[in-house]
Amino acid sequence: MAKKRKKATENKTSSTHTKKARLRAADVERFKEILLEKRKEIIGNVNEIEDETLKKSRLDATGGPSRAPGVAAPPATRQR
Repeated sequence: MAKKRKKATENKTSSTHTKKARLRAADVERFKEILLEKRKEIIGNVNEIEDETLKKSRLDATGGPSRAPGVAAPPATRQR
């Protein structure tokens, strides 16, 4: 029977792999605070964009000033 060959890299340890240093609790807390601040900032930006988009959408729906100059409004429908 043929013997199974082990991969050559299986037993080698690479010199590029180093043991990672762990963060101290104070550093983890600092980064956590920074991430939470950024999260608030991003949520605020998204809400602002959403509000602007909804405002523009409402104006478009009512034929407000966002209509391009020179473009006629759609004809009004009459009820019979």
